[in-house]
Amino acid sequence: MALSSLFRSKPQEPKRSYYFSDTYGGPLDPTERPDADALICTDFRSRPTSPLHREFDTFGQERVTRHLLRLIVEHSDRIDRCAYLSRSEKKASRSLGTGVLINAAPRTDHSNGAEFHVAQLRNNLRVVCTGLEPLASVRDSVESVKRIPNESNGLWPDGEQFRSSYAPALLNPQREKDVVLHPVDLNAIPTVDPEAWEVAYIDRFGNIITSTRDVTRKLFDLQVMQTHQSGFRLHFGKTAVDGLVLGQTLGSADPGSLVVYGNGNIDFVRKWDARDTAQDKIARSAYHQFGRPVVGTRITTEPISRSGS
Repeated sequence: MALSSLFRSKPQEPKRSYYFSDTYGGPLDPTERPDADALICTDFRSRPTSPLHREFDTFGQERVTRHLLRLIVEHSDRIDRCAYLSRSEKKASRSLGTGVLINAAPRTDHSNGAEFHVAQLRNNLRVVCTGLEPLASVRDSVESVKRIPNESNGLWPDGEQFRSSYAPALLNPQREKDVVLHPVDLNAIPTVDPEAWEVAYIDRFGNIITSTRDVTRKLFDLQVMQTHQSGFRLHFGKTAVDGLVLGQTLGSADPGSLVVYGNGNIDFVRKWDARDTAQDKIARSAYHQFGRPVVGTRITTEPISRSGS
């Protein structure tokens, strides 16, 4: 029996938790924030049986949770296949459980913000989030969803403005019995646009990680334009970018060049030059040279013709 199936019918209280919220405060520039991607990867790869709790501010980059939740699901799935972990360590990691809070509910109408939802995912992973959109990138992993009405729910007082200070309590499934929850059809979870190519994450060094359904096809299209035209031009929203090198790896590129390459996703990176200072590395990063795009910015391409037009 697969270890993941042992917990499918009896989710445990998570002892590994990640809170993503626009309420915690911190710098707006993502290169000045803790690198959530790097920390999550390190947690699952090097501390898979250790209880932990981390908090990340998402203000201004709220859609980053699509990438980060997908990353958490992928690492949870890999535990069973991890060759350097014993069977007992894999079981302990799965028993630990993972809880994720995703909160961003701006009041732009007359409601008290989007309703919170509680989702149970495979591998003892539980998510409490505002709205259903954060679940789009992991839609196939969701086993059940319930919504929490804004009023008369038994968790926070009616009219409460700081709902996200209460909502994480529902990461503990034992609290459900005292709270009003309504089942939600899984078909209500939004789907990801199969044609979309967008900024998914900006790391500590200003490298840009993107997401698209068909990475191979996007890279092939860029290769065709590089081979049969004079190259390609990319548009990050309204910002046009030329002069990119399509590479197989970052190591094969020349220092100082802007490189696009496949790395599971499609990454945009400026390769460092040995003469760069720490300030140079950030100021000349893809993030700054591409107009400091926010997460969710759409990316489009066009060939540069032989005439240069």
